[in-house]
Amino acid sequence: MKPALVVLVVMLVLALRGAAVWRARRERERLADQRVIRLLVGEPSRILTALRGVALAVGIVALGFAVLGDNRDDDEQQDPASLETVLVLDASNSMLADDLTPTRLAVQQDLARQFIAALPGRIGIVYFAGRGYVLSPLTTDRDAALMYAESVHPAVVGRGGSALASGLTQALQVLGGGEEDTRKAIVVLTDGESTEGEMEELLEATERASSEHVEIHAIGLGTSEGGRISAAAAVGLAGRRAGPPGSFLRDADGEIVTTRLEDASLKAIARETGGTYTEADGNVVPQIVSRLSLAGIEDRPTSAGAANIFLVLAFLALWAEGFVARRS
Repeated sequence: MKPALVVLVVMLVLALRGAAVWRARRERERLADQRVIRLLVGEPSRILTALRGVALAVGIVALGFAVLGDNRDDDEQQDPASLETVLVLDASNSMLADDLTPTRLAVQQDLARQFIAALPGRIGIVYFAGRGYVLSPLTTDRDAALMYAESVHPAVVGRGGSALASGLTQALQVLGGGEEDTRKAIVVLTDGESTEGEMEELLEATERASSEHVEIHAIGLGTSEGGRISAAAAVGLAGRRAGPPGSFLRDADGEIVTTRLEDASLKAIARETGGTYTEADGNVVPQIVSRLSLAGIEDRPTSAGAANIFLVLAFLALWAEGFVARRS
């Protein structure tokens, strides 16, 4: 029921109530001399008459809001299928670290599979290393999205590094090509390591996402203690074996490379865009999927709850008008 229709119904009911009062008064005047009636039944109380009018008006208005609130909640609930999400996956060398079992990359792939299966609407896939790459535009083809997500590996990266800002920029480009009247979000899975000197680009990408109302949900992969990269796992990164089996990747000084979760920038990105930051665990996928599927709905009262409150108020007001206030 539209607000204008509710107002019209209230005005109509009050008009009918006024007509009924006027008719009762005319009939009372025809029945006998008013002085005799007042001596027999007393003067009609103006206060009680006013209270009955107020109770009637409150009851009708509450009834109208019950109907209006019920329909409004149904109209405002967005179809989960209107969601558009881009998964941004990390393909930098540090994803081969062993501080998550068996590696960060394996955990990332497992989480990506879960997101692709659970997220409603259309999904795009972007990955980044030295720069961002679009693997898949927005699609409802879950098999294709899964195939692209599982292909992400440092061995196929054309440019080394960890340019998170470039990955986010590519994701925003993908979302920009989607439908206008849809909710848009980015889910980025990374250890937070970024190329030196990238903070300005990261700030620009974050500000753009915020201005375009795109939530960024970040999932941290790794631990604060850090992990090492197996030389065998690093085969193919530069077209050759990084070291013998059982050894670990070393830097230019011959020291074993230890890579750690760096979550400061991830927390800032999520905070500035209205998203969330969570370290990888078994509950992260259902938490984020639930938030994205119900975005903007969980903060509103349910249609049943709002309608029940107004219906109770309407019943009490109409009951008071009909039975509490004495009729003259």
